[in-house]
Amino acid sequence: MGGKRKNAVDGKTPLSKGRPGRKSVAAPSPAAVDAPALAASGAKVLAGGAVAVAGPEGEVVKLLDSDVPKAVLRCDECHGPLKPPVYQCSRMHHVACGDCGGECRPCAGLAASAVVYVQNAYLDTLFGYTKVACPYKKHGCASSVAYRDAAAHAAACACAPCSCPECLFEGSPADLVRHLTEESGRHAWGARKITYGTDHRYVFDELDSEEICEELLVAEEDDGVFLLHIHRVELYHHVALACVRNKAAAGPVYSSSVAVEGPPAKGLVVKLETKVVASCPVPTELVYDDYEALPVLPRMLHERDESRELHVRVCISKTQSISE
Repeated sequence: MGGKRKNAVDGKTPLSKGRPGRKSVAAPSPAAVDAPALAASGAKVLAGGAVAVAGPEGEVVKLLDSDVPKAVLRCDECHGPLKPPVYQCSRMHHVACGDCGGECRPCAGLAASAVVYVQNAYLDTLFGYTKVACPYKKHGCASSVAYRDAAAHAAACACAPCSCPECLFEGSPADLVRHLTEESGRHAWGARKITYGTDHRYVFDELDSEEICEELLVAEEDDGVFLLHIHRVELYHHVALACVRNKAAAGPVYSSSVAVEGPPAKGLVVKLETKVVASCPVPTELVYDDYEALPVLPRMLHERDESRELHVRVCISKTQSISE
């Protein structure tokens, strides 16, 4: 089985720091040019090495690819990503996002009167059309999006990684399964193969109060990963199923049937059918406010010598594929 445990801790990624102020370059809308032509064209060199020149009105705006430190693209006030409208202070040329306009706090005490931010139309253009790679590039996303749209893209990106519940590892669902099930690794979880549309039966030992048991299920057809989660609270066992992935909207829709079969002599069966299986990015304890769980009474357990067992039947079906 995947293992029993009481608690799990996943890591946190520290926020990037803000950047020091810099003076912007006043120029018309930029268009890309080759570096050798800089001297003759009167081109301006932007932050991080990007190059821009004035182009005819109505021309599509393009910028040369360049490596720009992330700190350069952040607000000097809240240190969040800059996106139009962008403001700049008149004294030290600090920049701020639309939510932080007003008095320039980094300049506080440097002048007799308060220094305020003024909207900069050129920076609006620059940060509105500068393209950046998806933050999940290392996990397989090849998209380049306008900086102003990066957050929205990341929120819906199908390549957003899942996280290990016991260490700082991040990766695709398939990578996470390999990480958790490596025999030589620190976790040594178990995983079982399933086939869509087929009943699969599992037997679990009775859990102690507040104990948790988790089993990874991996589909033969497409390597879809699911978590079968059992948690005992006082006398009841609670059985839940979730799809292990970060963005449900970017992948197929799954339905499921989870049943617990009581002793044959009693003829009791309890079942939970779900039209859309919920998704979780971390295979760990599920929050039952967000995930449906099947409550199981003690009388549903099977007597085995001096122990008792829980008999679970799971059927998962892929009901719809979502194309991006």
